[in-house]
Formats: sequence, C-alpha cells, structure tokens
Amino acid sequence: MGGDSAPFTVLVVCTANVCRSPAAAALLQRALASEVASGLVAVHSSGVWANDGDPVCGLAVQQAGVGTLQHTAKRLTTADIAAADLILTAEQAHRAAVVEKDLSARKRTFTLREAAALSKWHAAGSPVPESLEVPPAPPAPSDPRARLLWWVSELNAGRGIASMGSGLDLDIADAHGEVRVDHAAVVAALRSAVSGIASDASVRGI
Repeated sequence: MGGDSAPFTVLVVCTANVCRSPAAAALLQRALASEVASGLVAVHSSGVWANDGDPVCGLAVQQAGVGTLQHTAKRLTTADIAAADLILTAEQAHRAAVVEKDLSARKRTFTLREAAALSKWHAAGSPVPESLEVPPAPPAPSDPRARLLWWVSELNAGRGIASMGSGLDLDIADAHGEVRVDHAAVVAALRSAVSGIASDASVRGI
C-alpha cells in the first residue's frame, strides 16, 4: 500500500463478540498476514448485542490456535459499519442487524459462509448460466486497495448468479447459544469460511 491510504477494513460480526467473531478475525488476520503487516488490510470485530469489555472465549482461542488473543468484547456501532469496506457476519440475523443499522452497508455485508462460497465462484472465473444475460465485469484495478473494493462489488454482483450449492447453511452456529454446539465444530466452520475467502487471488492481489 502506498502513501497515506487508509487500509481496506474488514469487520467481523457475531452476537456477543467473545467467540465467533474474534476467532474469525484472528484467523483472517493470519490468512492475510502479509496484507495486514503491510497496512493494506485491517481486521476488526464486534458484536450486535455485545457487553463492552467481556473477556474473549478461551475455548475458541484454543481451538483456533491463534496464540494469546488480547481481545475484549465491543458492541457494534454505526461508526463501525461506516468504517468497514467489508462486513462478514456469523449468521444471517447479524447480517440483517447490520443492514438495519445502515442500509448502505447491504452491498458489502455477507455471512462468512456466503462470502466464502461467492469467493470460490469468483476465483473460478465468475461463471454465469447460459440463460442469463449479464454484462461483463469491469476490469480489476491495479491499485491494491481499489482491487479489494472491486472484489467486494463482484461478490455482491454474484449473489443472484452464483450457484452456492443446494441447501447451503449460511449460518455458523453459536457455541454459547440455546442449542449448544462443540467449540471445535464452530472453529472448524470459521476456519473453512476464512480459507475460502482468503484463497481468492483477488484478495491477495495476485
């Protein structure tokens, strides 16, 4: 990243910001370590109904294998949303909550699993069914940050076109929810989604 350009900011959102979103943010930071280190990408997290200052879930950190994670919960604000270039949520309910706070965020807000599926579609060349007449995508910009913004716009454009698999569950369950699920399964789902997103060459500027 050159000059004083602001980083491309990713915001990961869940319910309480103690388990899924901080773990996913840490995994994404690791997957994009060079982009984060260069200042091109910044990753943050917050929770729709978080209690500010609550400690991070140790089981999630342990399962994610990200070492010591210095994090305390932060409640989602409209300022967080406005500052984010890409918003990734654990569940569709969180995606709806983000858009309810700021309608303009709709085009850049996806569930983690949705973004992963769309990233894989995009990495495959954005195939379009023959029955659809879709104008060609604009060329990718050469500037790294502009390329990431272009990539988000391409994911948004693919929502009604991409085949993400029949019955794809767009939600990642909450290990602290009413229906308890194993932390290992939750983190495995987070890791899979993050891997799908970060593997798209456009994210890495390749």
